[in-house]
Amino acid sequence: MRLVLGALLALIVAGQSAAQSIEVVVPAQMTIEALPTGATTKPVNLTRVAGNIPAGTPWIQQDVATAFLISCSGGGTITRWSEENNKVSNLEVFDRVFREELKKAGFQNGGDPSNLFEDQKSSDIQVGALINGLRVRTCEKTNLRVWNTGGSGVMEVEWQLYSVSEAKILARI
Repeated sequence: MRLVLGALLALIVAGQSAAQSIEVVVPAQMTIEALPTGATTKPVNLTRVAGNIPAGTPWIQQDVATAFLISCSGGGTITRWSEENNKVSNLEVFDRVFREELKKAGFQNGGDPSNLFEDQKSSDIQVGALINGLRVRTCEKTNLRVWNTGGSGVMEVEWQLYSVSEAKILARI
């Protein structure tokens, strides 16, 4: 499930169409251990992703280094968070990645996304992601003919597990 973090970052920074070509590198300490053989799980659905970052917060620093500079200087363009960034209404790409990662870890996915008539929120256990912090730094280097872009990012996410039958949040991670 932790790989979803990297995918969320890629989608937010690059947009859904561009995110297909972004490579997400996950540190070794963030790999998932599969569930023990024979473990039973309840079906789970991703139902909500939202931001909780104050408008005006700096979140992207974009630097450019020309042929005369070896590295980015750190004085580049700053992009500030807007209130509109806190609203995530299209969960399709997030849900696809979430389902893939859950399946790899041995969990059951709730519903069938290929069934257009089934309620995808029918699982008792629902998962939401609240993005509380996001910092991205990019560096574009050019020798006036070739552009090379790199960067790094950190995202703080509070995962919430909600039980519909108990009408309460079971865990905040």
